[in-house]
Amino acid sequence: MLTRTLAAGVALGALMFAATGAYAQEITGGVAGHVTENGKPVDGAKVSVTNIGTGVTASATTTGDGFYTVRNLQPGGPYTVTITAPDQATSTQTIDQVGIGAPYSLDVTLAATVSSVTVTAAVHQRGSSDSGGVSRPHRTTIEASTRQFGLPA
Repeated sequence: MLTRTLAAGVALGALMFAATGAYAQEITGGVAGHVTENGKPVDGAKVSVTNIGTGVTASATTTGDGFYTVRNLQPGGPYTVTITAPDQATSTQTIDQVGIGAPYSLDVTLAATVSSVTVTAAVHQRGSSDSGGVSRPHRTTIEASTRQFGLPA
């Protein structure tokens, strides 16, 4: 009787151990990486990963070191990864497939953007002797219309 009880206990223990191992297996994937701008980590960037087929989105925020991990993604794909941060351009990339377990590695470099430009101009009065016969308002219009202003790319 003791052997039968012992055998049943061992079998039950083995069954519980096997069931615990089944729950520990990973069935999802992820995306992880590093976000930088001019070689410096970007803190607080939002990383959104969207399954193109289902429309389901998961997201994360970069740490002070610029690292992020988006977990619990359905294996397969394709996925769109969109990274946004204040004062930087938005980056959108496509991943063909996410596997199970170890996350897909995606490092991104963002470009700085200009949020506003202020142009300050001053008009200097010229003496009447150098006007060359052109009135002052007309001369200012000609000078301003021949200048070209551009923003850096």
